[in-house]
Amino acid sequence: MVDLVHLHVAESVQRLGREPTSADDIVVMISDVLCDYLSPDSGVSSREAIGRLLAIIETPLALEIYEREMERRHPRDVDRWH
Repeated sequence: MVDLVHLHVAESVQRLGREPTSADDIVVMISDVLCDYLSPDSGVSSREAIGRLLAIIETPLALEIYEREMERRHPRDVDRWH
């Protein structure tokens, strides 16, 4: 049976060249994509930039950080809306 987590990580590493190692690294990787995209002579299309950003935020570390933050916010946000 294929381990889907390892397959997804392998796909991310292939698309990104490496997997992020920390939250700071994720921010730097996203900034690099945006700088490449915004550079007038880069030739990076919107579709390519969005694909690279998705590859970063879909890494296991980024998803873990997101899930932890949503769990932390959840009780506060529920109370605020009622």
